Amino acid sequence: MLQKNKLPLILSSAVILLPCLVGISLRILCPETFASEWSETATGRFWNVKTALLVFSTLFILAVHWLCFYFITKDPKTRTQSDKILSLGLWIVPMFSLISGCTLIEAATGKDFGIGFVMQLFLCTLFFILGNYMPKCKPNHSIGIKLPWTLHSEENWVKTHRITGMFWVAGSVTMFLFMMVFESGFIAKIVPILLIMTVGPILFSVLYYRKQVKDGTVSKLEKGMSSPTNRSFAFSSVFSIISIILVALLLISGTIEYRFGEDSFTVKANYWEDVTVSYAEIDSLEYRESDTPGRRVMGFGSFSLLMGAFENSEFGAYTRYSYSDCMSCVVLRADEKVLVLNKKDEAATKELYETLLSKTK
Repeated sequence: MLQKNKLPLILSSAVILLPCLVGISLRILCPETFASEWSETATGRFWNVKTALLVFSTLFILAVHWLCFYFITKDPKTRTQSDKILSLGLWIVPMFSLISGCTLIEAATGKDFGIGFVMQLFLCTLFFILGNYMPKCKPNHSIGIKLPWTLHSEENWVKTHRITGMFWVAGSVTMFLFMMVFESGFIAKIVPILLIMTVGPILFSVLYYRKQVKDGTVSKLEKGMSSPTNRSFAFSSVFSIISIILVALLLISGTIEYRFGEDSFTVKANYWEDVTVSYAEIDSLEYRESDTPGRRVMGFGSFSLLMGAFENSEFGAYTRYSYSDCMSCVVLRADEKVLVLNKKDEAATKELYETLLSKTK
């Protein structure tokens, strides 16, 4: 099975790597396209955050693809699957990587290729196609809703995947309507839909299993599971736990520091590029008790931080380094560019404004 699919593995891996290779080529040939618009020193650094984000996200996706490919090809039950279902399973990650990589390049270079719309359309189309193919998926340990109850009973598997198909087709149509109606905030608006599409089939499977046990059509599950199920479950659990820990650390950590020199000041931040601004370039400073961040185009967001390239109705495209819990901010304008800054609380932000004001006099 692995030998038979060696060529698809090579081709799909090449598709995953393609955006990264394009991004690195642009970084070498046109380093200014990946440089921070505020820091001139960034043009001389190859491994700035934008480049590193593109490279490491690509390598992570490639590793996930190889692991998925390994489990699919090693599962003996996948031999009974339709070739279309197997091809779909093997090419989902590469297609996602291609679009997400193009999104990173678009944001890093500041060019609008319309990739955001393509990504939204891809998600809607993907779930619509998967919803249509789910009822045709036969029991296995690699593709489909791989729960102990569905693997324990073929009848449960069939009915669960029929329901899953209905949920996913209905969800994809709803997401498409949201995409057409709402101009912004697509991801935030579809989160409830994705939760329903995920939880709904699982809940149905559990309830149907209990009904089967009550009717005596299946025996109650024992604590032990089959070897393939054990390996798949163990891998999924470890991978999920590591991912959750890493995400949790990113969501609760990170700081923003300000270092003032004689001619310029530098904003140093975790998880994003530092920026340096010359005092002589500053055209105006404004202290505000509140502001509207708008949409993050590229950057880092967590429970405590908002950083990177943003857009809103007032400034258009601008750069932001701020704490989420602090409503006040300093708006700095220089050479038709806008930089929004703050500290952890209102008093510290006011002090930052006074310091910058004194440096520009």
